[in-house]
Amino acid sequence: MIEKAVDYFSIGFNCAQAVFTPYALAKGFEEKDALKVASSFGAGINEGLVCGAVIGACLALGINHGYNDGGDNEAKEKTKNIVASFKQKFREKYGTINCSELLGLDMSNPEMKAKAKEEGLFTTKCPEFVKHAAYLVKELSN
Repeated sequence: MIEKAVDYFSIGFNCAQAVFTPYALAKGFEEKDALKVASSFGAGINEGLVCGAVIGACLALGINHGYNDGGDNEAKEKTKNIVASFKQKFREKYGTINCSELLGLDMSNPEMKAKAKEEGLFTTKCPEFVKHAAYLVKELSN
């Protein structure tokens, strides 16, 4: 799953798509549907908010551990706790789950986003975030 996530990112899919899709495929999603579900979450929802790799991981954790009964408070708590554990582990490694903070540039600013691209941050830093997020999903899903 981890290498598949990195592969998706390397061929041009965003960080959320890259992390989510391998796990979605394992749960029976069609690839095109998985890619569509996560397509709007890259680059911190294109505003430098929560890192897309983190969002993709949360989506993957949802399909692995989520609930589908609004009255199942135990399942809700379990899902909340596993996502909290993921975020804690990601923060322990990188200090934040925020895209702009991870990259050191304001991704809501088009000029800064262009600078990030020029500096190669999407090819040097983001693959590491994708890989670690996918790893944590795997770790928390065992």
